Amino acid sequence: LLLPIAVTAESGRAMPKDGVCPIGYRTEVRYCVASRANTPDAVAKDGVCPMGYHTEGRYCVANRVNAPSAIPKNGVCPSGYHTEGRYCVSN
Repeated sequence: LLLPIAVTAESGRAMPKDGVCPIGYRTEVRYCVASRANTPDAVAKDGVCPMGYHTEGRYCVANRVNAPSAIPKNGVCPSGYHTEGRYCVSN
């Protein structure tokens, strides 16, 4: 039985769980969800983490709360983002 969960649509606030959730995130069903509003963003790790992020298990976690947002790259990055390896990072 899967129950719906309320999460923000913000980048890095909730992501599919892959192994242990990074520090500051809690498990909800099959997701890692930020525990607090001031938790740094995180994204699933795919290769080298973008600048300003560090590796934590299978995730890249921002080094600070207000770091640029990173999302997995899927083709061309959207407006307001630039390419860093396999990620699109906000300008």
